[in-house]
Amino acid sequence: MQKILNKPRALIICATGYGSAQLLNNRVEKEFGMYLNIVDIKGYYEVDDTTLSNVNLIISAIDLSTRVFKVPVIQVSIFLTEADVQKINEFLDNEQVRNKYIAVEKKQPINSVLNHFDQFIDQSSFKIWQVSPHRKELLQELTNMLMSNEPTELKHEFLEQIDQREQLSSIVFSDTIAVPHPAMPMSRVPKIAIGIIPNGVRWSDEHSNIQLVFLLSPSYRSNQGLTETTQAIVKFTENIEKERRLVASRNFSEFRHNFLLMMKGGKYI
Repeated sequence: MQKILNKPRALIICATGYGSAQLLNNRVEKEFGMYLNIVDIKGYYEVDDTTLSNVNLIISAIDLSTRVFKVPVIQVSIFLTEADVQKINEFLDNEQVRNKYIAVEKKQPINSVLNHFDQFIDQSSFKIWQVSPHRKELLQELTNMLMSNEPTELKHEFLEQIDQREQLSSIVFSDTIAVPHPAMPMSRVPKIAIGIIPNGVRWSDEHSNIQLVFLLSPSYRSNQGLTETTQAIVKFTENIEKERRLVASRNFSEFRHNFLLMMKGGKYI
């Protein structure tokens, strides 16, 4: 396939570096992979001078109007609407980048997806609800799974952080998948809790049939491997059949098997 060298370097900013940021990253890469080099994905509180060095463009899912940057900032939806695509195209046209960068032939490397599933998820942080819970009950139970050894006060703070994050932008990534996570990392090690609700849970007035919830808890120390896992999660939102197969899982073992096959691009047996 063709690859363009010396493409403009773009930084993607979201409320956190996970979840919605991965969704936006995938859509920008799909639409502008030939014309932009996405150098990093950062949460709002992770952006510093080092992050911004040698960056030509910031693509942000949150309002950065109160901050001043040396490079253009394009605010977009995490779903990258047609209007958002037009904004980025205007930037590319104004910079005349398509005429500046040379296309060369290069073979696409073979993708090798590392298995990080067991690093973040185990049976103790997985549940299938046969009777649909209330949204608050669902989040509380998933939080208890992730923070079983933590004091009640910290669990309450975690839930408050989830609410704060959702106030910044939506954490519902499709008609059936939600990926809640705190506005600021709170865990010593990254963790993920998973809830399957075959009959759906009412998340909001706009989303009344959420069937699959990934509760992320990024670490304030290191999140190695979490990016690959969240990238796999957000890719499910673009494939209804994969969503259905995950929701149809009868137990943790079956869910794990299906999830890993999807991460590695495998075929079902």
